[in-house]
Amino acid sequence: MANNGNAPVRVQGDSPNYSGKESYSVVDIDSFEAMVHTQIHPELKGIAVVFVNKQNVIIAVIYQAKYLGVSRGRTKLHVAQKIAKIFEIPGKDGKSDQKPAVLASFKIEMCVRSLVKNQFPDILVSMKSKDEIYFELS
Repeated sequence: MANNGNAPVRVQGDSPNYSGKESYSVVDIDSFEAMVHTQIHPELKGIAVVFVNKQNVIIAVIYQAKYLGVSRGRTKLHVAQKIAKIFEIPGKDGKSDQKPAVLASFKIEMCVRSLVKNQFPDILVSMKSKDEIYFELS
């Protein structure tokens, strides 16, 4: 899927807890936190940028940075020469502020629940994390 600045959605198969009786589908939103922060800071769209926490550890990576071989878990010192912009996510007590990602996840959940309820009332929807939505199909 071509990257047009929006996070592509990857659809996976059955739940890891599949018992043989239920069928599940999982939607995992790629680069979720990075996309949330580019919505807050639109000047960061389209450039190779990573987001770090107070400990300078990379916690979110934009696709343009992924194409340069950058991944989460590294420190900004390891990637400084490859990356156009390193953005520190604000926070307190050494932790990054999760409110924007939690709010975005809630909005996505409400939209998905509404769409599914209107079109497919028998399908159950549950959020398993900020960026994963499970659909119980049977």
